Amino acid sequence: MGLSPVTGTYKGAAWDFWLRFNPYFYGIWGGDWFKYSPFFAFCYSPFAILPNVPQAVLWALTNIAFYWWGISRWFVLDKKTSGWLWFAAILCSMELDGSSRYQQVNALLVGMILMAMANHRDGKYAKSGFLLAIGTNFKILPGIFFLTLKWNRSFVKGIFWATILSLLIPLLWLGPTEAWNFHRAWIHVLAKDIGGEGLLDIQSVLTRWGAPTLGLVLKLSVAALSLLSLMRGPKSLSVLLMMLILTSPRTESATFVLAAPAFLFIAESMEELSGKTRWGARFLFMACAFFLTLSFNDLWPKVLFQPKNLHYATKTLGMMGLWILGICLLWREPITEWLRKVRPDFLVLAPGNKA
Repeated sequence: MGLSPVTGTYKGAAWDFWLRFNPYFYGIWGGDWFKYSPFFAFCYSPFAILPNVPQAVLWALTNIAFYWWGISRWFVLDKKTSGWLWFAAILCSMELDGSSRYQQVNALLVGMILMAMANHRDGKYAKSGFLLAIGTNFKILPGIFFLTLKWNRSFVKGIFWATILSLLIPLLWLGPTEAWNFHRAWIHVLAKDIGGEGLLDIQSVLTRWGAPTLGLVLKLSVAALSLLSLMRGPKSLSVLLMMLILTSPRTESATFVLAAPAFLFIAESMEELSGKTRWGARFLFMACAFFLTLSFNDLWPKVLFQPKNLHYATKTLGMMGLWILGICLLWREPITEWLRKVRPDFLVLAPGNKA
């Protein structure tokens, strides 16, 4: 066990930061490009000074700790917990395993997102804004969750101090000219990366299958309906996590850990269903779990089905199915209430009511 190309890139960028070499001008560790903020390079420094094996282990443990810490702010599993929630937690563990092997930062990021959202829910607005701003500085994807939360003075204070911290530390060490050059080069790398060839987003997958128009329509639909779900406030959390995977052109296999907590949120929502509706939702949940996670696990006999033969496309399609289920569950209650108003007889047919 040692450093992967990912952590090798982080390590190289951290050393470049202290040596005042701009890490965005060349590929590090065999050609990989550093795509994170100068502040992230600073934050990785305590790991970078360690030998390779302890560095890889400590970095993995840090990501794992943040990941489960974030999930624990939303879910407590005990003897009374539904078996479906326990199963969802196992699926989360499987996705975490893949991310940990790649040694990426995504598990830490989703933990920070979940903690920020939970702090806002609990009235700890300054902590919420601080965590979300730091996560967005590391990698821009968490920024979408600013739109889901109610802003107040404490929340803005948290964002302000996180922004000052993430800009001041590079400024103090690099000086104003180099700090500006670092940030300008970082933005250039991000812009170039966004415009590059897509990997496992829904549009890229379907384009490789010869259906570019359908891929574009689905990508735009996922984005539009997910953003519309902001009307549901924090309840839209799982849908937005899945939207990041389905629409980001840089989505790859290990990135799916960002949306893995959606398994838990959806499993919890399914408990509110009854009868055929519940069993239909469970069937779709199981099918998505198989193509998204179970079939990629070492426990699954690949002689029966080898997802890598399809270049991980089934992972994206599984996420698409799970997103559809999440959207249906998210809007089930308001749609039911609306139907009750326009059709009083719908009370008989609504979920949870017996004819």
